[in-house]
Amino acid sequence: MPKSAKTRKLSVICLIAFIGVFVPRRLRADWRQEWEAELRYRESLLSRWDNLNWRNKLDLLWHSLGAFADALWLQPRRMEDEMFQDLRFGLRMLAKNPGFTLIAIFTLALGIGANAAIFNLINAVLLKPLSGREPERLVGLYSRDTTRVGDYRLFSYPNYGDLRAEQSVFDDILATNPFNAGVTEGDITRQVGAVKISSNYFLVFGVQLAQGRSFLFSEETRPAPVAIVSYRWWRQRGAAPDLVGQSIRVNSRLLTIVGIAPQGFTGANAFFSPDIFLPLSFEQLGGGAAPLQDRNRHDLTLVGRLKRGLTLEEANTRLKTVSAQLAEAYPGANRDQLITVARLPRMAISSAPRDDRAQIATVSALALSLSCLVLLIVCLNLANMLLARGAARRKELAVRLALGARAGRLVRQLLTEGFLLATLGGVAGLALATLATRWLADSMTEIAPTPLNLDARPDLRALGATLGFSALATIFFALGPALKAVRFDVNSSLKGGAGVDARSSRSRLLAPRRLLVIGQVAFSLCLLVAAGLAGRGAFQAIHIDPGFDLDRGFYLQLDSGLVDYDEARTRQLYWRLAERVRSLPGVEAVSLALTPPFGLFTWGQRVQTGGAPYPPPDAATPAQGKPVAAHYNVIGPDFFRTLGIPLLQGREFRHADSTEAPREAIISSTLAEKLWPGEEALGRTIQLAGGSDADDPGVGAFIPAEGKPRQTFEVVGVAPPFRDQLLPLGDHPLVFVPFGQDYRAEMSLLVRAAPAASVDALLREAREEARRVDPWRQCWR
Repeated sequence: MPKSAKTRKLSVICLIAFIGVFVPRRLRADWRQEWEAELRYRESLLSRWDNLNWRNKLDLLWHSLGAFADALWLQPRRMEDEMFQDLRFGLRMLAKNPGFTLIAIFTLALGIGANAAIFNLINAVLLKPLSGREPERLVGLYSRDTTRVGDYRLFSYPNYGDLRAEQSVFDDILATNPFNAGVTEGDITRQVGAVKISSNYFLVFGVQLAQGRSFLFSEETRPAPVAIVSYRWWRQRGAAPDLVGQSIRVNSRLLTIVGIAPQGFTGANAFFSPDIFLPLSFEQLGGGAAPLQDRNRHDLTLVGRLKRGLTLEEANTRLKTVSAQLAEAYPGANRDQLITVARLPRMAISSAPRDDRAQIATVSALALSLSCLVLLIVCLNLANMLLARGAARRKELAVRLALGARAGRLVRQLLTEGFLLATLGGVAGLALATLATRWLADSMTEIAPTPLNLDARPDLRALGATLGFSALATIFFALGPALKAVRFDVNSSLKGGAGVDARSSRSRLLAPRRLLVIGQVAFSLCLLVAAGLAGRGAFQAIHIDPGFDLDRGFYLQLDSGLVDYDEARTRQLYWRLAERVRSLPGVEAVSLALTPPFGLFTWGQRVQTGGAPYPPPDAATPAQGKPVAAHYNVIGPDFFRTLGIPLLQGREFRHADSTEAPREAIISSTLAEKLWPGEEALGRTIQLAGGSDADDPGVGAFIPAEGKPRQTFEVVGVAPPFRDQLLPLGDHPLVFVPFGQDYRAEMSLLVRAAPAASVDALLREAREEARRVDPWRQCWR
């Protein structure tokens, strides 16, 4: 036979073998024999292929490809294969024992559902990419002071313009400034999350608005009455098709809605998203801030899109040159400033670079490990149940073996039943996980300071993870019992299992069941110990003495910036409201505070002794004026009396402590000991040297101090240490200044009720007083 003919014949045999895989097994031998005969008949035509005309060649190819059509035509016959027989028989056996089946499905749903829910949250928080096109090219920009370790600041608008003009590193750069805005609907003003953005904001992210347009460059630089709302905002208000063009009142200003953000868009954050987008020219505090074009006004965070193929290291190398050029051109605002880029964090971008993925991954891995331990306990429990069920079915299995069934065939049948249980449990677990995740997301949205956009819908990752958990569960709880169920003496089982053989069979059966019980108890004990430790920690946290009286107290949050009140009107309203609430029957004390006890956010300042040189030397000792990182709070008169904290020395602030009076401060004994070890603090002076949360993990946001004269404060009181935050442990240094000398639009009204008064009733009365004081209505919450 010529070599070419042998090659063609081998190719035909391989083709038939490949197509035969798609033919049901019990029909495969006859099918192959038929098609090999058909191709042998046409072998003579193949040998004369070169001499055939195009019509005969096409006819030969058509009949040769008929093997594919024949194999596909036989697919419905697969229902008669052993696999489908196993499935049908497995369903009948599960239906025959509904109690066992329901208990198994419910148990698996809990185990698989817990893992699916945890993975769903991990997927939403950590795995899903940030909004926009090619999010891996988006980076945060940061400005670091090279003369001081860990000192970062935000960007000014002129610097943003200079960086945006730089074409060697970025395709484009956007600017943002998040804040809380007040949206008035009817006679009620509510606080919502808002962000001021540059005109290229959505363009840099690479997303299209759902409706309308983005801001124009002229609206970015000059005040314009325009706004963009989030997709969620639009849906919550009925998804009116004509919303674009309607008006919205933000901070008492009437704005025109020009666009609707795309669905699910979160910007430079994984799941926090604002409801209102405003141009950078929008001023939310009554026009009291420095002009936008002031190079010393640092309030913008920047996000850039790197040039394609450019790494972070290469970008930082090129930005050194850019930083030097800015410092040379504008030395007053850019001296000693190095601009760098870093990956965007998942939670929120700030003045200092932070990669929070490691922390999120650590917590996620711990939670997933605990849920996997729950699934393992569930599998051990089900394996024990299947062993007992296998013992009850021993005579059935013995009959099938006696009739000629292979042990492997029976193992496959039992694994199929386990697979059905795991599949049904996985479906129920996925539904349970979806409901649990949505409930958790809604609960987090209610308590979050800004709206959450946590997409808890299961995607392909979540479905794949649930399928994987179901497959692992099948292996863990079904494989061992299936192998054990077919390893017995057939004759003794058919005879009834009497005598020594029965006792030996029971002992062989009880041995693995004892091990499973031991494993269940061990793993359950691990979970119980972990839960006990967590419960003990929570109990201890509840009963920790914070240093002040938690009973009979409540507070209202006030923010006159939501309605754009100026400083004079705000002070008048806050003092008036405090007096009205103080006059209510049952009220013992009232005060104001920038940060209420256990608040979610804490301001930070670096405090140094009065007269110390500025900028403070990093290597100085406390006696030489090295600043101490402290929590900073602005408070009103009777603050410590309202909290039930007696001062160790000195006095509280008075209503007369205004901007015209000498500057005063109250510090904690912890701060006094750090500034003047072993010495008297009362009557000494301190100086606030600015602050950054990079100085101390327990200190909150930065209070910019550049461009302001260094004020000296006289210490008029020393307070005992107390906890002003819920999470940080230990006593942090505290410094307090009077509200009359440091104006803040957002404050809290603290109220302490008398012992016999009803706190709930007083809370309702205080809210009514807040409504009567001013038409701003609900600029409190």
